[in-house]
Amino acid sequence: MGIWQFAKILSKEEEALIHKTMLRILSEVGFIVESKEILEKFKSIGGKVDFDLMKVYFSEDFVEKFIDSSDKFDWEKIQLKVNEGVGTF
Repeated sequence: MGIWQFAKILSKEEEALIHKTMLRILSEVGFIVESKEILEKFKSIGGKVDFDLMKVYFSEDFVEKFIDSSDKFDWEKIQLKVNEGVGTF
C-alpha cells in the first residue's frame, strides 16, 4: 500500500470535475505569460495566443492529447522521504 492511499481525499467524480474545469479554464480563460518569446513557443506548438493581452489558450482536445502522450507517474510506488533542517536568525 503506497503512502498516497492514506491521503486520498477526492472521489473519481471530484477528480473528473476538477479535470473538466481545468480544461475549460485553459480553453476559455487562458493564462497570462509575460514573455513574448514563450508566447511564440506556445503558438508554435498549437496554442492560441493573444499578444496584446499576453495570454495563451489551449483547446480541450490539445490538452487531452498532451496528457495522453505524456509519461505517466506512478504515485503508488513513490517512496516517502522525510527531511529536516535547522535555521538560526
